[in-house]
Amino acid sequence: DLHLSIRRQRQMCIRDRSLASFELIVRAPEGAERSEVAINLPAAVQTRAAVRILGGADGVTAVRAVPGGLRLTLSAMEEGAELRLSLPLYWVGAGERVMSVAAWEVSKPWNVTATEPRLLEVAENW
Repeated sequence: DLHLSIRRQRQMCIRDRSLASFELIVRAPEGAERSEVAINLPAAVQTRAAVRILGGADGVTAVRAVPGGLRLTLSAMEEGAELRLSLPLYWVGAGERVMSVAAWEVSKPWNVTATEPRLLEVAENW
């Protein structure tokens, strides 16, 4: 099983958008083969920066923007390994938004680990 957690790092305003930076932590207590991670995001998020940054991260072999969020492919993880990924998200609208993450080993798609949907408050930036 993979273990997931999301931590908010900071929020700042850039021009007419808010940048909220998160850290996605993926743990493999028993080790894991190649895995998929689905990050479900609200429509008010621009994902270009996250795709660029995650595409160059250690342990990430592929990043795709998909309707409703991002899909990551992770390389195999040894027993007890932890992968910390920076997740910068540009928000184009203020208000309450929901984000969640699910992960599974490619060879065991029925064994999904998911975070509880997380309510995020995005402050107005103008």
